[in-house]
This record gives sequence, C-alpha cells and structure tokens, in this order.
Amino acid sequence: TYSGLSLDRPKLNELREWVRDKQVDVVIAYTLDRLSRDPVHFIILQEELEKAGGVEVILVTETLDSSDLGKLITHIKGFAAKLEAEKIRERTIRGKRTKALSGKIPSGSHARLYGYDYIKAKVDGGAVRIVNEDEAKWVREIYHWLVEEGLSTNAITYRLRGLNVPTPSGKGYWIRSTVRKILTNPAYCGKTFAFTQTYGEPKYRMKPDTKRKKTGLIRKPREEWIEIPNATPSIISESLFEAAQKQLQRNKELSSRNTKHQYLLHGRV
Repeated sequence: TYSGLSLDRPKLNELREWVRDKQVDVVIAYTLDRLSRDPVHFIILQEELEKAGGVEVILVTETLDSSDLGKLITHIKGFAAKLEAEKIRERTIRGKRTKALSGKIPSGSHARLYGYDYIKAKVDGGAVRIVNEDEAKWVREIYHWLVEEGLSTNAITYRLRGLNVPTPSGKGYWIRSTVRKILTNPAYCGKTFAFTQTYGEPKYRMKPDTKRKKTGLIRKPREEWIEIPNATPSIISESLFEAAQKQLQRNKELSSRNTKHQYLLHGRV
C-alpha cells in the first residue's frame, strides 16, 4: 500500500518509535529494498539504529556489511532498488496511458464514478461504465437544483442529507466536496478524460510537520489531458453541464466568503 521510496509509512513509523524507546534489539527484513528503496533514507534509518544503542539489522537473503566498503556497496544497492521502483512506476503509468489512448478506462479508484456501474473486462483489461439509474436520477437532480433553483453546493449537500440519499460510498453522509466533484466532472455529459491531476504541495495542511510534501491533488493543464472517446454514457446534456459551470462561477462571485462588505447591487451591475 505504501511506497518503499517514502519514509512516511505507518508501520515503519511505528518501528522507528520502538527504536527510539529502546524496545528493539534487532530489525529483520527480507531484503534491503523491503526496508527502504531510497539509499538516503536507508542511511537515515541506519543512523537512527546506531544512535539507539547499536540496533542490529539482519537481512534474510543478503549480507549487510558494516565496513566502509560494505556501506558503499549497500548504498549502490539502494540506488539500484530506487531505480527499479521508478521503472515499475513509469511502466505502470505508461500502461495506463496506452490503455487510455486506445479508448479504455484505466483501472483505479478514479475509474469508479457515482451514477455508473464499473464493469471490468476479463480479456483485454479494458473496462466500461454503464448508467446506474438509481444513482443517475440523483445526479440529474443535483444539476437541476444548481441550475434551475440556483442552490449553492452547501444547500445541495444539506438537501441530499435531508432526503437520506445514499452516498457514493454507501457510508457516512454527503459532504460539499463530493457534490462539487459531481458538478464539475465532464464525464456526466459523456466526455471522459484521464491524467487530469497530479500530486503537488497543497495550499493548506492539517499536519504542517508532515514528511511527505506532495500530498495534494493539483489539476494539470487541459492540453495534458487524454480524452477517452465513448467511455462513459451521458447522464446529462452538454448544455446543462456548461450552464452548471457558469452557475458555480456565479455562486463563487456572490459568496459571502469572497466579500468584505455587503453591497445592494453586488454581482448584478
């Protein structure tokens, strides 16, 4: 679940706490790259182990030499492990990109979309979305509430809660960000895009001291998106989607969060 290229892994953090509390005599790993795939991170871990009273590291399938030459060899092995991890990631992304260019929806959490059933193909690895009418009717309602009634995303969220509409996950309750994702996703009018986001440093953090800096999703420039034709059947018309985007922008301009003072003709002149 967590990349060996990162030091911020829950179980590794737990192990490091045990080391700092001197509860550990020996750390056993199957291979060097199971402990870390970054040679710099491995040096950091080694220093922590040494400072904690010389905690020993034992590798099941390799010999770890503590001499200067051994440390150099270990460092080289670490770079090889990092290179292999980068190659695996690059091949995975390339495979997903090729699948998208051939008109197939890449697998992953973003492939599943509220309002649709996601069906994997057993043969060629492709997948299709088909309309789930029980959910699609609420997608249409959300758009009509925005465009025809002029409701804000907050008001739509509370209305969904009041009507006890099942959430996309089937758990918890509706939140504003979920509603906004539905209102801004062009897949609902039949336009499917892949590779629209990447990870970057977010504007705000709940944990300022996090070790991983690029934890926020950032939208890529439109020219970098890959369109997947005929991948998603439309639930709403393109004209309704465009009207929704204009209404969202108008709601943003009229929002009390964006005004320091209240004026009678604000947003109307």
